Amino acid sequence: MKKLVSKKVVSILVVALFTICFCGVAVAEETVNIVQIKGAINNISLDTGQVEVVDEAGKILTVTATPDIDLKPFTEGDKVIIECSDNIIKSIVMQH
Repeated sequence: MKKLVSKKVVSILVVALFTICFCGVAVAEETVNIVQIKGAINNISLDTGQVEVVDEAGKILTVTATPDIDLKPFTEGDKVIIECSDNIIKSIVMQH
């Protein structure tokens, strides 16, 4: 009888632990701050992945692309929409 009770308690604790872990991951995902920048490319460096953008308010911002972001289709003067987090580009598309 004691073994049966202890197995149930262990099972409940394991399920509770997994639930807490999944909740922690969900909360951590929500804290990522994604910023959207609309503007024109002022300067772009394919070697370093740095993109200098003049936003709609005239502010100059510099963001960096990770190696999985393809910057080859973009040139200076292109109007783009950039989504970034901590100045790291998550996505970049042409603005229509």
